[in-house]
Amino acid sequence: MLCVDDAEEILGFYQDFLGKFGYAVVVAEDGNEALKLFHSTDTPVDAVILDFHMPGMTGLELAFQLKGLDPYLPILMVAGDSPRLEEMVPFVDVAISKGSTIREVTEQLEYLLGERAARAQMTS
Repeated sequence: MLCVDDAEEILGFYQDFLGKFGYAVVVAEDGNEALKLFHSTDTPVDAVILDFHMPGMTGLELAFQLKGLDPYLPILMVAGDSPRLEEMVPFVDVAISKGSTIREVTEQLEYLLGERAARAQMTS
């Protein structure tokens, strides 16, 4: 799992709570760092949680680049304002508001990872 946010405390939060759910989490503070990790990490990235508003490369710009590398990569976008998924399709699979509950985040992740696994079974 790759988590991208420019706020260090948010990245720590993701590491703590996703780690408790058994996810291997790598974090990045911006889009460029995220792309480097995506290419170089020893742990394959099976999903991405990213912040919409980041300096430099926005979350949507990063999602666009990641989907270009892996069109089936599940991407969950987190936005401080009300995210409009229809404006982010086809680069974002789920958009949620900052402040969503841990349950909402994990339910969305489980759904996206289930979809990816089902897609992988159909193609193999």
